[in-house]
Amino acid sequence: MKPIHLSIHSKLEDYLESHGYQAPTTIQSSVIPLIREKQNILFISPTGSGKTLSYLIPILESINPKLEQTQALVIVPTRELAIQVRDTVRSFEPVTDIQCSVLFGGSNPKSQKEVLKKHVPILVITPGKACELIKTKKLKTEHLSYLVFDEADLLTNKERYRDSEDIVSSLSSQPQMIFCSATKTPKLEAFALNLQLKIIETEEKKNDNIEQSFYRVEESEKYHRLRQILEKEQIFHALIFVRTKSKATRLAQKLTDDHIPAIAFHHDLDKEKRKKVAQMISQNKPLLLVTTDIAARGIDITNLPYVIQYDAADSTETYLHRIGRTGRKNKGKSIIFFTEKEEELKQTIEHKYQVKLKKKKKNDDEKVVKKKKKKKHTKNIGKRHKKK
Repeated sequence: MKPIHLSIHSKLEDYLESHGYQAPTTIQSSVIPLIREKQNILFISPTGSGKTLSYLIPILESINPKLEQTQALVIVPTRELAIQVRDTVRSFEPVTDIQCSVLFGGSNPKSQKEVLKKHVPILVITPGKACELIKTKKLKTEHLSYLVFDEADLLTNKERYRDSEDIVSSLSSQPQMIFCSATKTPKLEAFALNLQLKIIETEEKKNDNIEQSFYRVEESEKYHRLRQILEKEQIFHALIFVRTKSKATRLAQKLTDDHIPAIAFHHDLDKEKRKKVAQMISQNKPLLLVTTDIAARGIDITNLPYVIQYDAADSTETYLHRIGRTGRKNKGKSIIFFTEKEEELKQTIEHKYQVKLKKKKKNDDEKVVKKKKKKKHTKNIGKRHKKK
């Protein structure tokens, strides 16, 4: 990574280069200098455009690891994203000596006490837990240099808006504020303007690595169509999006019953299953993760080949978040199921992002499996997944 105009600290630059980073993204080139200038900002950039490193690089450059003080507080909406950000910071520890810990709802009280006692330089935390610890004065904020809101659109939605307001108003210092998001919602914009944040929006170059297509289906037909796609395209790794946690559980169970490795990924997933998911991802084992939009924010799968939108996104912004999970380095495919009543959403997506979604006809595959033939089809898929 040799961005002369960014003048990244030599140790960080060498580390980034050794891990395959060739050049800064558009948003990194725009944001890193502003953070160094101590500006309070909200930056908007698509999923997969390098937002996390945009704020971490200048923070890692300026933090003093020898001070036993929490100098950067990173607020994130989910435990999965908290762990992901922590792991990114820790990956730099060999060259920065900067420690990072994570806290979220349901944390073990003993572990929480140990984390707070350490006063690690960077603490990643969910909003509810941050509010609780700041109000009870267990989390000291007088030495904060940075307050980061990652996935700020979610942190300022209806459910979390009050917590986010309370965090900002309860601080006993005036840290630099850095907000980032893939989408700019009205609530986020109002929140940012109230804090007088400078808003930066970038339009990353269109990602031609993603093939975007759709099927016109009836609701009752979705599962048969999904099975056909898994069979025809030999899909063994994918994120499958649905609208609700209960639907994720039902769909994952249905696939599992048909001998197809699938796990419903949501906030209630126990520790052992989370560990199993992480292991399967790291070992590149066949796995379909059935997930909701919020839970998926913390999932990071390198070279994910497929995103399947079993339930259509509820907005153009959500659609963009979803497809941004694939096509980051290699080619990826996004497949979405539209019912007849979702035609308007399809047209809005095409108009807003200047893209033509490729229509897949039913006869592109075999016709929907008849009941008699379905059993044979199930058996074949199950065998193939077992072999992998």
